[in-house]
Amino acid sequence: MRKHELYAAAASILTFVLLCRVFSGTPENAGPLAWLSPGAAVNGISFALAFAAGMPPKVAMTLAIVLMIALPYGVYRLTRFLLARRIAKG
Repeated sequence: MRKHELYAAAASILTFVLLCRVFSGTPENAGPLAWLSPGAAVNGISFALAFAAGMPPKVAMTLAIVLMIALPYGVYRLTRFLLARRIAKG
């Protein structure tokens, strides 16, 4: 595994963890196992989309699942592309 792929994977994992942390809805003094819950994060994102954006609940839940998958993947692809480009330029 090349260096830029390793950095991209780390950025993707960090994005996933931060999404779980922000949208899990756990209190500030909860431990890491409490807020590292993808199910709670999907529920939090779907609530935010349904309440703030006025989406139907089924659409909001589907979009929340897609966001939890697509956002870390997009960060991985973008980071990998930018680092490979930087390394290639020297």
